[in-house]
Amino acid sequence: MAHGLGKFIGWLMVVGVFIASGVLSFTFFSGIAPAGKPWFAWFMLFVTEIGLASWLAVFRLTNHNPTAKVIAIVMIVLSLAAVATTDALELSILMSDHNLIASNPWLLQASYEIFVAMFIAHFVALVCDIFASYFAIHPFRDYVAPKQVTSHAASNSYSQMGEIEAPPLQYEHQSKNAQSLPNK
Repeated sequence: MAHGLGKFIGWLMVVGVFIASGVLSFTFFSGIAPAGKPWFAWFMLFVTEIGLASWLAVFRLTNHNPTAKVIAIVMIVLSLAAVATTDALELSILMSDHNLIASNPWLLQASYEIFVAMFIAHFVALVCDIFASYFAIHPFRDYVAPKQVTSHAASNSYSQMGEIEAPPLQYEHQSKNAQSLPNK
């Protein structure tokens, strides 16, 4: 139950971070939109936020194609940089224009840096969690668990000092069939 609750809270955080980031990005792009171009904010929102979500989905859903995975990783990093820059700029504009903490300049700067760092940390954590969960299921290399080695030596052949006694010598004149027979 705890695992299911943890996954639910994790996805709730993902949705919350994407909504908050989308609102910040849309506000930023609406503020810099050229006159007479109402579609600009929506277009840029698709380029940044929806682009990041889409490349994350491409990474997760593409199987057995390393070239597509590399392209997706590069685009995730670039999209994440664009989203983080846009959101950091909008946070800066909101804090300076609306005098949220403007009475102390050092407090304004410190809180701005903390907000931006936490916001970027949430996105980086999201991307790292997606990569970690993917590679836990699909490792880069095909990992084969080592075979279980069984001992054919008698249990009393081991010394008490933690050393293993040498196995009995095999002579060349013994046939292969005799070597493969278990000791009784």
